[in-house]
Amino acid sequence: MQEPSEANSFLLEHIQVLDRSHKKYFGCSIWSNFLGYEYMDGLNEFDLARAIYHAPFVLLSHGTQSDPIFNYANLSGQKLFEMEWDVFVHLPSRLSATPLGQEDRSLLMQKVSDQGFIKDYQGLRVSKSGALFEIKQAIVWNVISAKGSPYGQAAIFQEWDHLKE
Repeated sequence: MQEPSEANSFLLEHIQVLDRSHKKYFGCSIWSNFLGYEYMDGLNEFDLARAIYHAPFVLLSHGTQSDPIFNYANLSGQKLFEMEWDVFVHLPSRLSATPLGQEDRSLLMQKVSDQGFIKDYQGLRVSKSGALFEIKQAIVWNVISAKGSPYGQAAIFQEWDHLKE
């Protein structure tokens, strides 16, 4: 998947799939729930997909592989995890957690699979350089394709704390 840009409409189709599933579980769109800016009213979906890519919150998603690979990270996510797009979208999502935190993350993903979503998740994560940070009040949900088949899982959060080593 290419990095979101004007040329590919900021991966609008992917964002629409994430948003459709978000609406299913939470009753509102990603942009109304997290962007919340009044000036967003009346913008077209292309502008909103661009706004999400440049948003101050983190939006991530991964696919349905047996060891799921990230398939989306907005700029805030790339910056937080210290990875450029091409690196991020080849990373197994389990590697976003510390080795000790991978079991906790695995339990979270199973719970999301079973329940459909989780609100208020917090967990320890690690950036490419090894810097540790704790994500807080993350929302994680199952992503379903327009045809109703599993598409992956997504996470969104706007709070995190960098931890001192």
